[in-house]
Amino acid sequence: MKGLILGAVLVLVMVWLVWRDQKKQRPSRSRKKVQGALQDFLPMDSFREDGTLEVEGKFRRILRVGDINLFALSMQDILRLRETFKQTLQRMENPFQISVQARRANYTDYLHYAKEVVQETITDVNNEAFSAFSEHLLAHLEQEAQKPRTDRENLLVMSVLPKVGGESEEVQLERLHNEERIMVEGLSDMGIRYELLRPHQVVEAIQNFWHRQRAITQRYRDALQRGMHAPRVTGTDDIPEEERG
Repeated sequence: MKGLILGAVLVLVMVWLVWRDQKKQRPSRSRKKVQGALQDFLPMDSFREDGTLEVEGKFRRILRVGDINLFALSMQDILRLRETFKQTLQRMENPFQISVQARRANYTDYLHYAKEVVQETITDVNNEAFSAFSEHLLAHLEQEAQKPRTDRENLLVMSVLPKVGGESEEVQLERLHNEERIMVEGLSDMGIRYELLRPHQVVEAIQNFWHRQRAITQRYRDALQRGMHAPRVTGTDDIPEEERG
């Protein structure tokens, strides 16, 4: 009888020790959750410090490219640009993607700069009339900055495809930088400004593209709140049935 009681006590002690050990290994609820890597939120496999991405086994580089005002060019200049772009494409070995993104304009830095300049000018001029005018000017700038406006940017996404039989990452990255060099030379010959995105700009570009539908909704919501949205037109309700396609 004593042996059974002793055995039961030993079993209870062992169960309690196992329970206490498991409790120590469990994460405390009071601890903050550790944030995941960028790869957990954005569709990419790896991210390098120079801004090179790896997406679905392909290395990519992103260039920001300026606009061309064709109305300010002669037909001869337009033909020259087209021929230069054609020659650039012939030199490249891999296809590239053109992405046009639009996001809400942020004038915070501009307003901060404007306030500093105005305040310094008010101090130098020391004129009541000018001070009153400056206050109205800053109020106007702040009001204009609140209006829904968008900044557009053109992106060129270059990538390389691994060759049949496989090749090292170093060789793939070398081919990718060669593709970038060819594109940069072509843009320079065409007189188009360009900029290689820094790492954080690459992430912002991908995030903006991945959440572009939410970005559009955000801009429309802001316009709606300020009463500046375009009227919604259904169109088909006003078209006679015989004229509908």
